[in-house]
Amino acid sequence: MSPDNASNILGFLSRHVLTTALWCAAALCVAVLLKGTAAVVRSLRNLWALEKVFPVPPGAHWLLGHLVLLRQSDRLKYERMSEWFRQYQQGYIFKHSAAMGRLIVTHPDDVRALLRRTGDGLLLSSGPKWFRNRRLLTPGFHFEILKPYVRLFSESTNAMLSKLYTQNNWKDLKPGSSIDVFHHMSLMTLDSMLKCTLSQNTNCQTRKTNDYLSSIHELAELTVQRAKSIVYLLSDFVYGLSPSGRRYKAACNIVHKHSAEIIRQRKDTLKEQSDGDSAKKYLDFLDILLRAKDEDGNGLTDAEIRDEVDTFMFEGHDTTASGLAWTLYCLARHPGHQEKCRKEAQEVLQGRTEVTW
Repeated sequence: MSPDNASNILGFLSRHVLTTALWCAAALCVAVLLKGTAAVVRSLRNLWALEKVFPVPPGAHWLLGHLVLLRQSDRLKYERMSEWFRQYQQGYIFKHSAAMGRLIVTHPDDVRALLRRTGDGLLLSSGPKWFRNRRLLTPGFHFEILKPYVRLFSESTNAMLSKLYTQNNWKDLKPGSSIDVFHHMSLMTLDSMLKCTLSQNTNCQTRKTNDYLSSIHELAELTVQRAKSIVYLLSDFVYGLSPSGRRYKAACNIVHKHSAEIIRQRKDTLKEQSDGDSAKKYLDFLDILLRAKDEDGNGLTDAEIRDEVDTFMFEGHDTTASGLAWTLYCLARHPGHQEKCRKEAQEVLQGRTEVTW
């Protein structure tokens, strides 16, 4: 074959490959566009169907929906949301864009209807699965199991109070001044959950660096951030490619790996111990999950145990911290009730500095 013929063939092949690549790229773009269009159309149809039943509060931007309200101060956002809850007692639609909306349910009857369609999750499961898991987890909430936890709660609370008095100069606060206690409450409840669930004393209330603790807080922050973004809400795939999505995935991996490693280590420890012979002063939640057996002698799988641990860690510490912070806020606003609580606590403690069962 002459050099000219070889050159012509190579040129033809290169042009053919380039043309094919361009066509493939164009086809991919069209497919992505069609898929995105179909998703928007489905979202619009669902939104229009919801709008026939539930109201849309005023103030929504024609493109950004109610997301424009999220730019306001926390106080204004709270006042607006509280007003909507009072006004729309059945529920309302919070629009994320012109084509997307979220149904905010405010009535128990509507919640009951939605719960029937949430799947067979552990918290909402029913039938044989619910009874099996209920029997497996019930020992973890026996009074004799819970009693030692009170001392752990007291330790975590004292650590929080010590930090507040030394770092925030509470004694110098003037009447009428305020301080945000939620972050401190969150660390305190997380400290308690780590001790009661995994028997881990991490000193998370004073320790500034810990990959596991940082990942838990980052997951909570990223979840809230995603709820404010139209682009991130449209597609899990798009969110996964974003910097926030990659951080979310990395944080999830750290949390899951930590839980899996703790489970593996604890299983090895239990194998080395004879039945009923444990050097621990109390059984934590992980011990109970690992020891639990049904009537057929089957226990929970590692995946089920990890899911249970993660569920208790995330839902347990954050919701409890919110409730405690709100309770302190209400007591601060109502000194009379605060004094009643103080007197009752003094009567129960009878001069002691720690709460006991």
